[in-house]
Amino acid sequence: MVDVTQDCAICLEKLKAPKILPCSHLFCEVCFSEYIISTVNKPEQKTYNCPVCRIDIEINNPTSHNSTWGPSLPSAKCCDLHRRFRTTTTHKTMPITTPSNDDFKFLIETNEFCSLHETKSLDVYCLDHAVPCCVVCLAVNHRTCKVKCIEELDDVKVENIERFQIELEDIKCSLNKLMNLKSNTKESLKASFQTMQKEAISTTANLKKRIDDLCQEFIKNSSLMQEDLQTELDNVIKQAQGYTSVLDTSILRLKTVNSFGSRSQLLIAKEKIKLEFAKKKSKIKSLLNQNQDINVSTDFQEILEALSKVDMLGNISVSKHTNEMPDKCNDQWHSLFESNHVQLETLTLKFRSILEHKERDFMCGVSLTSEKCVLISSIGQCEIINIRSNQIISSVSIRKAGKPKRICYDKSRERVTFHSNYGVCCEIKEDSIKQVRSQSFKDYVCGIDMFDEKLYILSDGVLQTPDMQNPSVFMQSYACGSVDDLAVDKESGRLAVTLQSSRSVSFTTFQERKLKNTVNFKVTPVAMAFGPDGILFVAESNCCISVISKNEKNLLPLIGKLDKLEKIRDIWTHNESNSLFVCGTNYVEKYDLQW
Repeated sequence: MVDVTQDCAICLEKLKAPKILPCSHLFCEVCFSEYIISTVNKPEQKTYNCPVCRIDIEINNPTSHNSTWGPSLPSAKCCDLHRRFRTTTTHKTMPITTPSNDDFKFLIETNEFCSLHETKSLDVYCLDHAVPCCVVCLAVNHRTCKVKCIEELDDVKVENIERFQIELEDIKCSLNKLMNLKSNTKESLKASFQTMQKEAISTTANLKKRIDDLCQEFIKNSSLMQEDLQTELDNVIKQAQGYTSVLDTSILRLKTVNSFGSRSQLLIAKEKIKLEFAKKKSKIKSLLNQNQDINVSTDFQEILEALSKVDMLGNISVSKHTNEMPDKCNDQWHSLFESNHVQLETLTLKFRSILEHKERDFMCGVSLTSEKCVLISSIGQCEIINIRSNQIISSVSIRKAGKPKRICYDKSRERVTFHSNYGVCCEIKEDSIKQVRSQSFKDYVCGIDMFDEKLYILSDGVLQTPDMQNPSVFMQSYACGSVDDLAVDKESGRLAVTLQSSRSVSFTTFQERKLKNTVNFKVTPVAMAFGPDGILFVAESNCCISVISKNEKNLLPLIGKLDKLEKIRDIWTHNESNSLFVCGTNYVEKYDLQW
């Protein structure tokens, strides 16, 4: 490797305006020019010697004066030197004055050399596998493929690149319009909420004033009512006092006649008193009938209880109107962001960890997090296990479990569903699991998955049900409910079904409901699971793992032999951590997806 920071071999100082000879020796431009002038004396001379290795070097332009030979030499720039030597040919270089920003970082990370053959540039594009390759890869791995020179691809033509940039600018313009619209909406919402808050304060003030007015009116009315009741009571007391006074006089007179008068006088006096009170009998009786208690009360407590049940001063209603994206934007969105080139060859699986249990034949599983899984064993034990620490966190025993093959985890409802011909729903809360209900199926079912809050079951056709009860036929298929599998890609709304009888996997969508694209295997597929970007992982009966591209056309083997497993029961993915899990007899293996 040539070091441009080394000293000049002539002046023995740091290189200034370095020039490089074909033999790769470096000199200052001035030093080398002086060397040429002092050593080349003959006009017809067409060669000169390197001052270091003495190799003969031919002059490109023999007719030129020897004073121009030094400046005409190529400059010793890093980019030139790096291209000359095999050990540095793949290095990325840029002008030293160029700022080290994200654009150039992206340029550096975009490798134009083959990852397998580092000194070979990617000059050819394989149309069958949708990957760029070097000439060595072309000769070894893509001899029978349809290929095209990258320079000849329509995607890299100037007019197409310019069109692509224009489309990007259009999308950018649309996003800017959206941002402006949302910014205006944000300001409008701010003003609306400020108005509502002012109205809330005003309403509260009006309510307070109204309550104060009602309070004053209540006090006034209660005072009037009190006066009326007190006047009524005073009248009764006054009448009772009058009759009491008359009775006192009559009693005193009767005592006097009884003490000093004759019997005749006593009889006459008694009759007079009786006659007098006979006239007042009805009034006294009416007065005595008014002997009732008077109590007063209010309904303040009921009003307070009603107010305590009011959760808010008023309801805020929000209405959203979705504006459809114009057809032009839809087309641009599809052409820009729906790539037709799924580079499966860049995908690898890296072994991460393993769960070992000699007494468990793990039938199926699902991830709760990147480390915690729910696993079903052949003995009907449903367990939450930490894959990294091999710790059993919680478990529940399921009767009539049969031979379950798939678990569905409804994260929003914290519920796990698994099956054979017997479905069970389990509730998961705070790392504990318990069975909540079960359902028997008429026919044996095998594949099961969820989409749009509905359960899809592979039995005699594909069945659909929201809660396992009374399933209806969603679509017909040739799959066998006892051995085949079903998987759903929740992002794109695609559905895949294994057909072990024909060693194949068929695809459809929830809109079409008819199996169409089919990928054939040399070995029987036994389980499958959708991963990131719509790719489908398929486990085969010989313990191999393959992947099918999103366009349902390309099939690529990933693993020819697992770490410990000798028989695969189920596979599943955890897209948030880009992980693939494989379970079977005694083991659960975890792999990281790397692109």
